[in-house]
Amino acid sequence: MNAIAKPCFTNSNPVDLTQLEQDITQLASNINAANYQLMLLIAEFDKHRGWAKWGCRSCAHWLNWKCGIALGAAREKVRVARALGELPKVSAAFASGQLSYSKARAITRVASAENEDQLLMIAEHGSASHIEKTVRHFSRVTREKAQAEHSKRCLRYYWDDNGNLVVHARLNAEQGALFLKALNTTADTLEQDEWKTGQEETAEDKNVSAETLPATVAHLAPEKPQRRMSRRADALVMMAECQLENLSSSCKTADRYQVSIQVDVAGTETTCGLEDGPALAEETVKRVCCDASVSQVLSRNGEPLSIGRKARTIPPPMRRALQRRDGGCKFPGCCSSRFVDGHHIQHWSGGGDTSLNNLVLLCRHHHRLVHEGGYCVTRSASGELVFHRPDGVCIHPVPQMPDSSALPRVARSKWFWKGDTMDYGLAVETLVLKRERVKRVSAETFSL
Repeated sequence: MNAIAKPCFTNSNPVDLTQLEQDITQLASNINAANYQLMLLIAEFDKHRGWAKWGCRSCAHWLNWKCGIALGAAREKVRVARALGELPKVSAAFASGQLSYSKARAITRVASAENEDQLLMIAEHGSASHIEKTVRHFSRVTREKAQAEHSKRCLRYYWDDNGNLVVHARLNAEQGALFLKALNTTADTLEQDEWKTGQEETAEDKNVSAETLPATVAHLAPEKPQRRMSRRADALVMMAECQLENLSSSCKTADRYQVSIQVDVAGTETTCGLEDGPALAEETVKRVCCDASVSQVLSRNGEPLSIGRKARTIPPPMRRALQRRDGGCKFPGCCSSRFVDGHHIQHWSGGGDTSLNNLVLLCRHHHRLVHEGGYCVTRSASGELVFHRPDGVCIHPVPQMPDSSALPRVARSKWFWKGDTMDYGLAVETLVLKRERVKRVSAETFSL
């Protein structure tokens, strides 16, 4: 197999832009063809459920663990791999390197045997952005897709590098309207409180009654958009606070809905952070602790809490310490951090004690596999967790990626887009007419 030589750029050797352009497009075609081969392998692996023997929840979870592919991207790859089996023309263009993965991913969302020619033509004469927008517009006018919109509602969140929580939500129309109504109502309440506070401060400055001031303060500058967005964020927090206040405060639910800030003190150094989130400044923790309860996770001499054989259930302080230590499911390749159970490595009925050294967090899926699926977990003399499959094969927590080999050289991609503006209305109308024509022919055939 031929490989493209790695270019070497020096100050004395000018860059050959023509050759560099050819190398880039050639390598892109090679990657397209290799991506198609990857899709075939994933489809075959998924068909035979090769991921199940490793205790993974799905093929996407296996790709996330073994191949280092983000879970969302892995799910898309599995979906594309399954869809290509029903689209021979798209598969042929993808296999030859003429169709990129980005375009194939978009096409497979709506493609069928009847419209793949039209979609391939759009992909051939347009950019990846064109085919993405065409598919998105076509999906909106498809009745079947519209009925499936309800199932797409979701909410994702993550902690960014600055320790802020970033939330992305997708709600259907009526849910979105309800949410905005609650958010705007709460934001209006905050705005009124701010206005009243400002009126009172102005009255104090002028030594007059707040009731004598006009309804608006003319000398105040117009509100900036950033302030309105900040008020919406404050309103969302207030909605969460009100919801938690209305929840039952029974022993069963109190610990579950408790926001825990953990403080580790080692000599003169102190580290603070949320139980399942980023680190916090020490002064921030001091402010929160002005009106919060404090639970001791470690004993006075620094040893982990343990109740030995007195009880099988894990007490809340030990549960918090376990969550702090493990952070989530410890099964190799699993990234679940919610809905996890504390598992006794040596079962309590078999003589195991309830201590941090004998406990490990497992998600519900892997907890069931360990108990009913034949998988086992032990702790080595060095304290490392060791997992085994039912056939005795050890599951290594960090899989090794094989060395990459040179890619085969394929024909460079050829596209016919000349920078023209895309007529999305015409493209979608053509796809809709083709779909209706197929339905009409099918109905006539059935009536005969």
